[in-house]
Amino acid sequence: MPATLLAALVCPWASTLAVPTLDLFLEINGDFFRFLRAHRGWGLVSAAVPLHWFYHFNSGLGFILGVIGFGWQRVRVRLRLSVTL
Repeated sequence: MPATLLAALVCPWASTLAVPTLDLFLEINGDFFRFLRAHRGWGLVSAAVPLHWFYHFNSGLGFILGVIGFGWQRVRVRLRLSVTL
């Protein structure tokens, strides 16, 4: 969702993606948010939504950086092998 919000600064039509993205996020995590609302109320839900989004964003970023790091390591190993042969 932040990517769509940042894109909306450059291309206004990209803001049309922000609403479906937020809707999808709330739909997928709806059971979790309903659980929080039932146990602690709307205050906790309003605090949990941005934190839960940040959790998913951070996990996705870590995955992407891990894949890039793994790929870069394999490229370095192959380059090192080709130089020594």
